[in-house]
Amino acid sequence: MIEPAQRFSSSITISLVVAGLQLNVAQVADGTLYLRETADAQPCEAELVITIDDKIVRETIILHRGLSKDEKIVPYF
Repeated sequence: MIEPAQRFSSSITISLVVAGLQLNVAQVADGTLYLRETADAQPCEAELVITIDDKIVRETIILHRGLSKDEKIVPYF
């Protein structure tokens, strides 16, 4: 009997650390973050934290327009 191939799916989480908060990110696209939750923050540097399985990657980004509780789509550099 042939055993079925083992399927593997990575566990991925993305978060934004800014102004002492950690916000969940739904998606990262070309210069744009799509947030699951929002907050208010002035333009500043922030940290994008991407976790794939047990590997953590941290990138410093610039939120040149800051954050607004009314906006889930946020441009960044």
